Amino acid sequence: MQRQLLLASLLLATTPALAADVTPPVSGRYTLSPSASGFIRLDTQTGQVSECTGAATALVCKSTPDERAAMQAEIDRLQTQVDTLKTTAPLTAAGQTAPEINIPSDKDVDKAFNFMERMIKRFKGLIEEMRKEPAQSTPL
Repeated sequence: MQRQLLLASLLLATTPALAADVTPPVSGRYTLSPSASGFIRLDTQTGQVSECTGAATALVCKSTPDERAAMQAEIDRLQTQVDTLKTTAPLTAAGQTAPEINIPSDKDVDKAFNFMERMIKRFKGLIEEMRKEPAQSTPL
């Protein structure tokens, strides 16, 4: 209970000080709002936000990174890529791209199996020859 009263009194004590720091918006292109490190400047025409530091008579403003502009640039890049893919890939009736699958003919499959069969027979023959030959060296 004491903690809640302490927080409430602290909030009431700091509210007038916070209200005194807020500068009223000026009609014009830019509005300034105080921040911890200086001021935040808002361009009311473009929406660009800048962080300003220094004395009130000589402010130095640096643009803050605009995440919205970066996101829009990525969206535009991806849309261009999608448009390119749509024009280069053939479409089926359902709007899906038709994959090209080259299935070997029965003749090609038979040819591959015959080759494998000959290779396995030769390998087995080599193993049989090695078993028949006497060991030429004495074991250690």
